[in-house]
Amino acid sequence: MAGEILLLLKPCGNQPMTTEFTGGNLKAAQAAARRYRGIQLTIQNLEEQLAQAKRELRTMQFETLPDILDQAGVDQVGVPADGNQPAFDIKLTPFFQANIASDWPREKRDAAFQKLTDMGYGELIKTEINITVPKHERQTALRIITALEHFPVTPEIKESVHHKTLTAWLQEAFENNRELPPLDVIGAVISRIAKLKERR
Repeated sequence: MAGEILLLLKPCGNQPMTTEFTGGNLKAAQAAARRYRGIQLTIQNLEEQLAQAKRELRTMQFETLPDILDQAGVDQVGVPADGNQPAFDIKLTPFFQANIASDWPREKRDAAFQKLTDMGYGELIKTEINITVPKHERQTALRIITALEHFPVTPEIKESVHHKTLTAWLQEAFENNRELPPLDVIGAVISRIAKLKERR
């Protein structure tokens, strides 16, 4: 029949059901489908624009503005109000970041933990020990904390340092001129960042 389309739908069960679209219903469905696709494309474009804007902002924060302010011999600059936009200041401040990422290869993570330990900062490391004890070894489970090495168990050891803990330690150690490990070993960055603050 002209102007008709059959649409096969598969609900929760195994039996498909057939729905007929005719005339205006078909046009309405197609228009809704086009709108659906349009919204998806709009979201995709906006996400790409947002990602690009974030990359540009990071470049301005860590490279462009610090370089320009260095050339001017200052560490901050003020911008007067412009129309509805209030006056604001850009100021260079120290930036610290450190993170032994969970997705690093095991060897790289172990090297980072070992370096911290060798330098006397092992207290930063959180160690989790997971042990599987058979059901008939209940008493072993109860006594295992005090005598782990005496029991026939194979512990799974997981080490980590929370990125905020590591970053705070990095900043404190740097500001007190203490010896630091190679920054790349602990996933660290020491730099400057340009921060914006609106005037009130």
